Amino acid sequence: MGILAAHPDQALPARSIADRLCAAEGTVAKALQRLVKSGLLRSVRGPRGGFLLAHPPEKITLLAIYEAVEGPYSPSDCLLPAPLCAGDDCVLGTLLKDVNHLLFERFRNTTLDKIGEIFQADRFRIDPR
Repeated sequence: MGILAAHPDQALPARSIADRLCAAEGTVAKALQRLVKSGLLRSVRGPRGGFLLAHPPEKITLLAIYEAVEGPYSPSDCLLPAPLCAGDDCVLGTLLKDVNHLLFERFRNTTLDKIGEIFQADRFRIDPR
């Protein structure tokens, strides 16, 4: 989504996005299809086809992107699959709850235009090793 936000007027194929991320094209294509289904992206068919943002990047939150790909954001207050305590005497106290709340708020309040700026400035690099 950051790559698409950096090129808002250009339909980008899944392959070029995957190449930029050093990721498998099939994995990227699957995520892109989920984003299309959620209404965050639109797909363009044909030789110059690819994917485009369906909304201006300043209108798309990281939370919307996360939930389109992963499902509803549902943080846990425990690292264990089934908590062993009531939470009152957890060795971590309220740390996980606090961190999850901060992450949720950051996702909810950060829009895609901020991420697009990182890709536009070419500050995002992945070492394929």
